[in-house]
Amino acid sequence: MKIQSSIETLRTLRARIGEKIESVSEVRRKLCEYLILFITLAIIYSCYLKPSSAGAACTEVAVNLALVLDMAKFICLTGWPFALIAYLDPTWRNKDAANVFLVAYIATNAFWIHKSGCPVCTLSLPFKLFPYVLSALIGHRIGSWRQPARVEE
Repeated sequence: MKIQSSIETLRTLRARIGEKIESVSEVRRKLCEYLILFITLAIIYSCYLKPSSAGAACTEVAVNLALVLDMAKFICLTGWPFALIAYLDPTWRNKDAANVFLVAYIATNAFWIHKSGCPVCTLSLPFKLFPYVLSALIGHRIGSWRQPARVEE
């Protein structure tokens, strides 16, 4: 009984949020979503990039269970904004998520590299980018999982 009422409450809340989102014009809605997602990602990414910019640019990584658990935690903490927006807005596309992700990632990296004065190891950049891309992709897929099939442009 309690679980069903919670599920109904969530459905009602989603419907109300959906109605408010639909009442705003398409351009204003997308602009707000982009801005909110960018600010959220900049804060989250800064929390992860600040400590890494103070250390060595290239480090060895040993793959073990702790690394896998840290990766799962990282994906959960950085992917939830993508899941939330994809869940609330049925018109949200992979392209939208990719644009905001890329700008937020580049902006926070540039900020912390400039602030710390740490040299950038070009060989380590793709490896540092991979977890962020993975979390954005997984978050977007989880959020759009229950949405009807959309045709991507």
